Amino acid sequence: MKFGWVYVSGDSWEERKEIVKDALESSIPAVFVPREDIERVRELGNIKVVSKDLDADIVVIEKGEDLEILRKAKELGKETGIYIPIEGKEDEEYALEVSKYPFLDYIIVEGRDWTVIPLENLIAALADSNVKIVA
Repeated sequence: MKFGWVYVSGDSWEERKEIVKDALESSIPAVFVPREDIERVRELGNIKVVSKDLDADIVVIEKGEDLEILRKAKELGKETGIYIPIEGKEDEEYALEVSKYPFLDYIIVEGRDWTVIPLENLIAALADSNVKIVA
């Protein structure tokens, strides 16, 4: 099975819909969409929906938002993730800390300061963890 998510962007649903269709045709297992597109995506086909909403299959919050949202999502049987822009060592340390929570399935990282080599450090540190890294 392929693992990957497509971040769906665009100004209109018509633009975003084409990206979702491409993901479906490519057998990509999940798309990250705005809240308002969750049901529209489900109408297009069988693909996991990632969004910042409890109606999504994979519920994601951003660093600094309330972690209780993820706990609630997990209680509802959802997969969960947290988006963390890596701008320095403290963000890398935060990612490692939250990865210990039993209600977290994914950490989504975006490297902004690659002088710290955060992705390699996170991969090594989380090798025996159940948390998956999405980069």
